[in-house]
Amino acid sequence: MVRRFAHSQSVADLCVTLAQCHGMDMHRAYVAGILHDICKEWDKQRLACWLKALDPDKLNEAAAIWHGYVGASYISKGLGIHDKAIRTAIYHHVVGSGSTKLAMILYISDKLDPSRGYECSSTLALCKQNLRQGYEQVKREQQEYLKKEKGIIHES
Repeated sequence: MVRRFAHSQSVADLCVTLAQCHGMDMHRAYVAGILHDICKEWDKQRLACWLKALDPDKLNEAAAIWHGYVGASYISKGLGIHDKAIRTAIYHHVVGSGSTKLAMILYISDKLDPSRGYECSSTLALCKQNLRQGYEQVKREQQEYLKKEKGIIHES
């Protein structure tokens, strides 16, 4: 739980940095970042129960993705946060399917979180200069990473 909070704090800080670079609301960016994984620690059964009520078709997707969909609803119903931009960013943060600036910032920040410990300074510099190009670069890098991970899993 402490590790999850440290990750969320780090993501929130990077969201604020990117929001500032692109003239966006830093408070909104911070809230999206700090809350993006609010349902990540929930067990699969609890997530499935919420998702069944929200959008049962999403149950066909990988369970690792569900926390984004459920988190977007939970912050509204459980925390009273009804900001559509924040909810949209959280909803899309796992797969990077959001097209709003805040959604792109949250996706980038989650993937490039400095607490993950890998070198990403050139990608981060691009994100600070050009949000769209940086976002597309992060998505490409993430897809390459996932392909590599699947390859490693199949080889073992």
